[in-house]
Amino acid sequence: MVERRGKKGSAVTARPVSRRARTEPVVAKTAAALAADLEGWAVTALSGRLTVNEAESRRAELADLLLAQGQKLALETAEVEAVDGAGLQLLIALRLSAERRGVALRLAAAPEGALLAALVAAGFGQVDRDTDEVLFRDRFWSGQG
Repeated sequence: MVERRGKKGSAVTARPVSRRARTEPVVAKTAAALAADLEGWAVTALSGRLTVNEAESRRAELADLLLAQGQKLALETAEVEAVDGAGLQLLIALRLSAERRGVALRLAAAPEGALLAALVAAGFGQVDRDTDEVLFRDRFWSGQG
């Protein structure tokens, strides 16, 4: 697993790019705050690998999630071990399918580990050199809905 490390060995954090995000301090959410933020959402944990070798089997699995979970689905990605371009394509395709079906889809929390590294490598997130935070233009990838 590849993980982007910040200054002095700390892991980078994620937040969306916006005028507010640049001027307000970043506050880590407590478990209670995350639970309140996800109230009414079906939370499904993804684990394992999201890579080209598993793409076909994972595609079917992710498509089934949309059919089974109702109108609001949050993906917990902390246990995802590896992500490559095919894995990112799977998540993007899932997002588009959800939009077409009228299902609200989001990440349950800011990405970390393998997903964060893949998003930065693919250009979806950019590391702020002053703060070592990862900035996202699209709120979906920030885990904030």
